[in-house]
Amino acid sequence: MHEKGAHMSAEMFLKLTIIFFMSLFVTAIAMSAFMMMNSYDDKVALIHESIGIIFLIVLPIHIYLRKDKLKKMILDFFSETILHKEMSSCDNGKLLKTLKSRALNEICEIFNIDFEDTLSMLRKKQIIVKERDQKLEEIALLNSHDSLKILGMILEQHIRGQKNA
Repeated sequence: MHEKGAHMSAEMFLKLTIIFFMSLFVTAIAMSAFMMMNSYDDKVALIHESIGIIFLIVLPIHIYLRKDKLKKMILDFFSETILHKEMSSCDNGKLLKTLKSRALNEICEIFNIDFEDTLSMLRKKQIIVKERDQKLEEIALLNSHDSLKILGMILEQHIRGQKNA
């Protein structure tokens, strides 16, 4: 379990680091361009060009890390503009976002799941829940897990319990 959580944390760290550096590079490029507008200097131009080249080197890494999101955006764009199809309102991301902001006891209540059984199952999987009304997103962050995986574990346990009953 910890290996997957560590992988997610490492991937998230890499994404945040890339975004941080890209923001830094864009700021530096803008500042050097502003400095060159007032008075042109070869040193500032060299810095401007160097940072631009570094930015272009980091950009493909950022695109690769966000490839799924980019693919979805491109497909949505073509679907709406060229094919003139209206996008469906059903989106798994919206469902997860809604559930992530809900408290664990509220999720159990919505799906008619026994809270104590859920708490016991999560403890067995080394997922710590501090309070009954702790949000799923907070639980995932504190335990270095993905919210969707925790929700999947809860639903799987509930469905297996339904089959055995």
